[in-house]
This record gives sequence, structure tokens and C-alpha cells, in this order.
Amino acid sequence: METRKAKQARSQEGFFEKYCKGHGIDIGCGNDKITDEADGWDNNPEFGYNSGDAMHVQGVEDEKYDYVNASHILEHLEDPWCALQNWSRILKHGGYMIVMVPHRDLYEKKAQPPSKWNVEHLWFFTNEKEHDEKALSLEKLLTEALEHVGEFEIEFIRVRDSGHTITDPNIHSNGEISIEAVLRKK
Repeated sequence: METRKAKQARSQEGFFEKYCKGHGIDIGCGNDKITDEADGWDNNPEFGYNSGDAMHVQGVEDEKYDYVNASHILEHLEDPWCALQNWSRILKHGGYMIVMVPHRDLYEKKAQPPSKWNVEHLWFFTNEKEHDEKALSLEKLLTEALEHVGEFEIEFIRVRDSGHTITDPNIHSNGEISIEAVLRKK
């Protein structure tokens, strides 16, 4: 659902032509893959997948994909550092890793877990430069997780909040509520 919300803006920006070229995988895609051509990876038979653990992506060969997309899955994983390292493993040099997570202040609208809206969320994320005692900085997490697995260049990290108008902490958010990061593996 969150991937779908960003589709129009991404199309207008030329996002798909730049970052989703070649053979890709969408980890945790459900019924909302980033492109129709991408391989789907999910552990939900309801959506036609029984791929296995998103954190380890076992059975996927090293450097198989030109792009790896992971939208709104990282917050569900016990060890996001491990997940990012494994997603890096399956990404070709020169390829792009696209990560989207719910923004704590737009989606959760509270400082620390547990999530009011999704009991499966283990982590909250901000677009700050550093982790705080209540949430992970997406930028710092990416830097920490990927510093020993090869060189990555952050293309951008941005907040996607188009159509977000509900700030009341007792009402579920509308519109986009995400932090989006795109990295290139050197």
C-alpha cells in the first residue's frame, strides 16, 4: 500500500527509470510490488508468496539483483542491521537499494514503541542524523549496517508526506507517512 502511495510522485520524478532498471527484487512486497517486473519476496501465502525470512533472504545468490526495494518491512524485523547487510549481499555493484520506512512522527505520532497502529512494528524511525533513545535514525542505521559490507553512496534520504493531513495522535494517518532512502552500491 505504501509503495502505491508514492507511485505518482516517483513517476513524475523519473524515479523508476533511474533506480529500477534491470532485474530487481521487492522484499516484503505483499500485493504492492515496486514494478511488475520485480521478483517478489514475502512470507505471506495470502499474496501468493512463501519466500522465507526477509532478514536473511536465504537461497538468493550473491549480487543477483540490479535493485533491491524494501518498503515498510524493516520496522518488522528483529535485526534491521542484519537485514540491510543481507540485502546488500544480493545487490550487484552499481545497483540501487531503496528503503522506505514509516516516519515516527507522521505515522506513529508518539515517541516510542509499541506502535498504536501495528503491533508488529518493532522499531520507530526518524529522519534525524543520530539515533535517540526512542527511535532509530534511518541515515545512521544505513551507515552503521553497511560500513563493513562494501562501499555505498547515499543518493538521498527524504520524507514523503504528500497528502498527510492528520496530526491528531488518536486518529490513523492519511497520505504518505514515510522516510525514503536510495543508496548505490559502488
